[in-house]
Amino acid sequence: MATHLIVELISDPINTVNNFKWENDVTPFSTVWAPLFASIAYLVVIFGLQEFMKNRKEIKLHGICVVHNLFLSGLSLVMLLGMMIPLLTNEATQGLEHLVCKPTTAGRTEFWYYIFYLSKVYEFLDTVFLVLRKKKLIFLHVYHHFITYWLCWANLRENTSVQWADISINCFVHIVMYYYYYKTEMGQSPWWKKYITRIQIVQFVYDLTFHSLWRYYHAQSNGGCNGSLRGTAFSDFVILSFLGLFLQFYFKSYSAKKDKTTNNIKKD
Repeated sequence: MATHLIVELISDPINTVNNFKWENDVTPFSTVWAPLFASIAYLVVIFGLQEFMKNRKEIKLHGICVVHNLFLSGLSLVMLLGMMIPLLTNEATQGLEHLVCKPTTAGRTEFWYYIFYLSKVYEFLDTVFLVLRKKKLIFLHVYHHFITYWLCWANLRENTSVQWADISINCFVHIVMYYYYYKTEMGQSPWWKKYITRIQIVQFVYDLTFHSLWRYYHAQSNGGCNGSLRGTAFSDFVILSFLGLFLQFYFKSYSAKKDKTTNNIKKD
């Protein structure tokens, strides 16, 4: 099936994208085995690599990381535009309730949902590069990559109508974040570094706001919205866990910087 889709994209890309539709257990990587295998393989590889690198010197990956980060920043922009242009052009004119509850996403929008889902496997390389460069891995980083792939799969599987909100803002954040990583790889230190974690925190509040709107419209229409309560519950669990972990990371980093500044003042 994956080969068939690739052949169609090569032979007739416009019609393939315009007519794309996710079908559970039919579309390539739509069965539960895809996230199960990918997420387990992710953990095995990164912890296996950590053990392998324990007594070895870090591997210099400057050039590869420059290309990797610039590629992901650019891909995030393409996914954002590819998904939102048809959605806003064809669906937003029908009002917020329609956009949240029953947008028509089959075709170009759903194709980019799918590419976004697949891109999360490619993003596993973030962790691989950290390990090969012997950088410290924190729980937040590993958990975020591990569970996000499951979240994207579940949203497609459950036909979550409001997943466009989660995906669009995540693409926006990744445009900024991976461009920042690209700049640091180039030896620069952008002044807006401190805002990246704040933007990520705002992202999760934004996600939860749209999830709440979905619940409201779903209740008002007696279960008439696309998606399912279990799908939204899983999304809420993941997003709330992200919000808690990122807030913890933010305040821990802020406190460390504040203590460092205080100590420097005392020394002076």
